[in-house]
Amino acid sequence: MNIRRGLFRVWLVLTVVWVVAAILVQSRPPPPFNPNIPYEEWFADLPIPRTRSGCEEAAKKEPRVVIGTCVEYAHAQNWRDAEKVIWVVVPPILLLIFGVSVSWIRRGFAAS
Repeated sequence: MNIRRGLFRVWLVLTVVWVVAAILVQSRPPPPFNPNIPYEEWFADLPIPRTRSGCEEAAKKEPRVVIGTCVEYAHAQNWRDAEKVIWVVVPPILLLIFGVSVSWIRRGFAAS
């Protein structure tokens, strides 16, 4: 029996389960950024800006858009997206590194 191959397969199955579960959890809509600012109304016919230049363009088209608040909102949205990617990718990679490290340590003791 090849333990390394078996453990790699266990990691692979756990990674697939983790990624699917994380995507299902992360696919829920985010809570509103600020309930006092009706961004959904302002950007009903415009894409929600993700950069300062996008906020400036939106402010030209929609006079109610405040550039500073829009940039703050875009920054928060970008960080939410980054957090989603981190939660999907980093735990399986850390588990793989841990497993490889334990295997490497075990082989070092077995060689002596």
